[in-house]
Amino acid sequence: MNRTNRMNAHLNPWYIQILSFFGSALAGGFFISFLAILDLLESGWINMLLGLLGILTTSYLSFTLKTETRESRDPILLSFFLQSYAIFLYGLDDVLDPSFATFLSMNILLQFVFYFIFLNSLSKFFVILNGFISLLLLINQFHFYLAYPFLGGMLAVSLVYFSKNENHIRDDPYFFYSIVICFLGLYLFPHILSLGNKTEIYLSYVLLLPATYYLSVTSFPELTRVKAFIILALLCLLFLPLVEAPGILASSFVIVIGLSNKSFFLTNLARLSLIAYFCTLYYQMETTLLYKSYFMLGSGALFVFTYIGWNIYDQKNKS
Repeated sequence: MNRTNRMNAHLNPWYIQILSFFGSALAGGFFISFLAILDLLESGWINMLLGLLGILTTSYLSFTLKTETRESRDPILLSFFLQSYAIFLYGLDDVLDPSFATFLSMNILLQFVFYFIFLNSLSKFFVILNGFISLLLLINQFHFYLAYPFLGGMLAVSLVYFSKNENHIRDDPYFFYSIVICFLGLYLFPHILSLGNKTEIYLSYVLLLPATYYLSVTSFPELTRVKAFIILALLCLLFLPLVEAPGILASSFVIVIGLSNKSFFLTNLARLSLIAYFCTLYYQMETTLLYKSYFMLGSGALFVFTYIGWNIYDQKNKS
């Protein structure tokens, strides 16, 4: 059975799926351009009907495909679904002409409908991301910034729950990865908007630190509660200059999950998010370039010393 699974994975490498997605996107783009040239997309009602027809067709095909063909056809269906949904939203905006907040609310509601009624696992991955981005924009529209840390706490609890059960990750990996991306993107979003609200930043730490402590203790049995508390306290002292970027702690949280689950994807995704947090924090610092240089050198040195200390600790445990 394992040999068969490896052969099927070899027949459908990831780059073939990416090429299938962009190839179908290109074909769909030509078809939409053809309809636009014939002036068939000028009516909002026609756009809504065409988009809804495409959504229903791709959803029906995603459920009727055989298991052995889904891996190769899911990217194609996902591409056509996204294009159909874009046409549907374009028609909806033309017919109703809603405000930006109303448009975002309708988009979130539609994502709930699509997730629970239509689509396959890969399409649900993009539906979750789409709905989450709309939710963040809606929060920003109403200036309800206090929701950011609570959303982060809820996502952290969800990640702890799913990471403790390998069956959940194996049965629906796209759902788990979508939560991870939403969790990491949440802490990058306020920095992009240059909010700088101290209350939200400190509240993020209040909710993230206990989750990180619990995850470290449960993921590494050789790490006692006292040692985990000491290590976490030392890390907080080391990274105190980086307090304006709670996403660094969020990335460390995902790194712990990646190491405990031996996931190459999660650990590298967390490393990329660390780079993104540092770049945004460095860019938004209102100070001289010389101070920024010292800041980056000091931050890099903190990470190097932390990495060396962790390796020494790990080697002592192995010996």
